[in-house]
Amino acid sequence: MDRRRFLLTSLAWTLAAPLAAGAQHEGKMARVGFLAGARREMLPISVPTFVGQLRELGYIEGQNLVIEFRHADTQERFRELTAELAGVGVQVIYATNPYAVRGAREATMTLPIVGYDYESDPVAAGYAASLARPAGNVTGVFLDQAGVSAKATAAAHGAAAWNIARGRAVGRHARHSTA
Repeated sequence: MDRRRFLLTSLAWTLAAPLAAGAQHEGKMARVGFLAGARREMLPISVPTFVGQLRELGYIEGQNLVIEFRHADTQERFRELTAELAGVGVQVIYATNPYAVRGAREATMTLPIVGYDYESDPVAAGYAASLARPAGNVTGVFLDQAGVSAKATAAAHGAAAWNIARGRAVGRHARHSTA
């Protein structure tokens, strides 16, 4: 399996668990919060990859899926947006950069957060107790490499969508909170 497919698969499974839990109620729309550092239309690779992967898995925006897009450029603003997303009832938050992950984590310890953070070590940042037993409400791809290409970023967004649709890899986080 090539790296792109592996990354897409692993991140998508991670995001899907909360949707699978919410999908048990027939007729209920799946709701995903998407925190980014730019407006939706300014993300020409990552958003179409994310939405396209969800579509392939049966989640179609406007039919059985609502994606609540929010953008900011500071950690403080991401905290505010996370509270806003919690208020509209999202089941999972996908945080697409280090500031979004940090801001979301500071704002909630109960909503599952799937992060794509190419700069942080999840243990050093306090998102996980250890790699063997992470606990908490944050999971995702943490590369600890600031020089990640746009193509790798797009692959990660596709993986996130795939995880959301399949309801896997969040594990305990989908069932328990760590308030």
